[in-house]
Amino acid sequence: MSRATVRVALCWAAVAAAVALTQAPSAAQMVMMAPIEAHYRVGGFDYLPPAGEGWRQVGSAPNEVHLVYA
Repeated sequence: MSRATVRVALCWAAVAAAVALTQAPSAAQMVMMAPIEAHYRVGGFDYLPPAGEGWRQVGSAPNEVHLVYA
């Protein structure tokens, strides 16, 4: 296969990938929810769920919270 043929094939592959990416919905536009325990310990580390800007608690149970980053 000549260099020109390889170059043309790579250009078409790049165009096809760009079209596929522009037509796919972005995951950032969807709600992503994760059930996370309210508190747990791993080794010597106490974990608490994030509470910074953008994190919202959307539900809770006795031993877990449901967070969404928006």
